[in-house]
Amino acid sequence: MLDFLTPYFASPVFLFIFGAIILPFLPKGSARGILTLIIPIISGWWIWNATEGLYGLTSIGGLDIPLMRVDRLSTIFGLIFSFAAFIAALYAWHIRDAVQQIATLLYAGTAIGAVFAGDLISLFVYWEGTALASVFLMLILAFVLEVAGSVVSRAENPVVVGVLAHRGPDVALKRWQPTIDQLRLHLPQHQFKLLALSLEGVYEALERGSIDFLLTNPGHYISIADLHRLTPLASLITDRTGMPVTGNRYGAVIFVQAGREDLRTLADLKDKTFAGVAPGAFGGFLAAARTFQRNGIDPFSELKAIKFMGFPQDEIVKAVLRGEEDAGTVRTGVLESMIADQQISPDDIRILNPQKIAGFELMLSTKLFPEWTFAAAQTASPKLRKMVVRVLFAIDENHQTAISGQYGGWNTPMYDGNVRQLFASVEQSKNGRIWNFSRVAMVIMTLFASLVAVYYFFGRSLGLKMPARASHFDNQTFLRLTRRENQVLGYVVSGMTNKQTARELEISPKTVEFHRMHLMKKLKADSLADLVRIALERNIVGYGSKPRVFPR
Repeated sequence: MLDFLTPYFASPVFLFIFGAIILPFLPKGSARGILTLIIPIISGWWIWNATEGLYGLTSIGGLDIPLMRVDRLSTIFGLIFSFAAFIAALYAWHIRDAVQQIATLLYAGTAIGAVFAGDLISLFVYWEGTALASVFLMLILAFVLEVAGSVVSRAENPVVVGVLAHRGPDVALKRWQPTIDQLRLHLPQHQFKLLALSLEGVYEALERGSIDFLLTNPGHYISIADLHRLTPLASLITDRTGMPVTGNRYGAVIFVQAGREDLRTLADLKDKTFAGVAPGAFGGFLAAARTFQRNGIDPFSELKAIKFMGFPQDEIVKAVLRGEEDAGTVRTGVLESMIADQQISPDDIRILNPQKIAGFELMLSTKLFPEWTFAAAQTASPKLRKMVVRVLFAIDENHQTAISGQYGGWNTPMYDGNVRQLFASVEQSKNGRIWNFSRVAMVIMTLFASLVAVYYFFGRSLGLKMPARASHFDNQTFLRLTRRENQVLGYVVSGMTNKQTARELEISPKTVEFHRMHLMKKLKADSLADLVRIALERNIVGYGSKPRVFPR
C-alpha cells in the first residue's frame, strides 16, 4: 500500500517536512490548521501499514544509511507519536501563527524519524532536528509569554497616581492628566492611571495598597508618611511666567464677607462660626488654626463652632458668601482661581490678618510653607521611582505638560521643618497641655511601681510585711516563664508602658500585650498592680533583657 509514496517519502519524517514547507503558502486560517491535522493522520496510516524492514537506503561516503527501519517496537511508538502529534494539532487549532505551526510540524516529524532511525547516524540527525525544533519553539514561547505578560501586567496592574483633589475631582483630573500622559509617553511599558481622591479616599487607598504614587500638600504628606512609609520624590514648582509669583510656597487665607463690618480682625471671630475642610486639612484648616493661636485665640474653645465641609474648597467660599458661616479658610490660590473663573468678585470678600511677604503675590493670612509633594508608596519599586523622577524633572515651564497643568516644573523635595512645627503646636494646643495622655499614663505607672518598690524594700528592712494574699502558686511558677515573659515582666515592674517595652525588645506593642495577658494568667494576678506586687514578693532582681528570679 505504500508503494506509491515510497519514491517520494522514504520516511514519515518527510511528510512533516513537506507539510512545513507548503504551510506558509496556504491561506491563513482553517486551511493551515487542517494541514497540521491531516499530516499526523497520514503518518499514522503509513506506519500502521508498513512492513518490517529498511526504507530509504542511501549511500553517503561509502556508507549505506537507512533512513527508516521498521520493526514491532518502533511501529508501536511511531503510532503513539503520530497520535500525540494529531492531539497537539487539534489542541492548537486556534493558533494562527505560521511560525509556531511550522516549528511544531518539524518537531513532530523529527521525533517520529528518531523512532524509526535505521542507524546511529540517522538517529543523530533526527535527534538534533528535534532539539533544534524544540529550542525554536521555546524561544517563540518565551517571547509570547513576555509580551503577553507585559500586556497583562499593564492591563491588570496599572501604576496608579493619586492626587488630593482639594477643588474637586474634575479640576484635579483636568490639571494633572497631562502629567500622567507624559509619564505614559516616556514609560510605555507601564500603564499609568490618575485617581482624584478626597482626604478619606487617600487613607483608604493607601490602606488597600491601591495607589503607587501620591501628590498632596506637605502637611497631609507628613501626617501619613510614617504610617504608610511614603518616600518624597519631588516638590512642585508653581512659579511660571504670566502667573502670580509664589516662590514655590503656599499658605492659607482667612476671609469673611466684605459687608461684615463687625468682622475686621481675627479677634472679632470669637464666638463666631468658622468653616474649613477637615480637622487634619493642612491648607484647609491647620494653617489657619495655628495663625489663630499666634494671635492669642484658641480656635478649639473660643470659636462658636467649626464646620468641616470637605472638598471642594470652593464650597467653603460659597457658604461664607451666602451667610451660612461667619468666616472660612482655604489654601492660597483658590480665591484667585474662583475670581478668574468669574465665580466670585474681588469685592465680595475681605481678607483677615492680611500678610505681605516679598516674592509672594497671592492673598495670604498665614505663614508660608513648601509646595506640594510627589511621593512614592511602598508598592512602587525603586527602579520605577527613578524612571518617574527622571520624567518629572525633564518638565520645565515651557513644556506643554507644565503649560496645561499651570505649573513650572518639579524640583527636589523641599525642607518641611516649619510644617512639622505647625503640627506640633496645633496638637499641643488641642490637648490643652504639654504632656499627652501616653506620657501621663507612663508617669502614673512609674510612680505607682516606685511606691510599691519603696514600700517593699524599705518595709523589709524595718521588719514590715506586705499585705497577706493567698498564694496559688509556688516559686517554680517563675521558673516556668519563657525568656520573653521574663523580659516583659521585668519591664512591667520597672514601670514601662507597652510601647516603651516594645521599643526596647524590638517587638510590637500587641506582642507585649499578649505576653502581659499570659503573665497575669500564669501568676493569677487580678490587675497590673497585682502583677507588680507578686513579682516583688517573689524577689525579681533586675529587669529588661536580663531579668532573674531567685526563689526563696
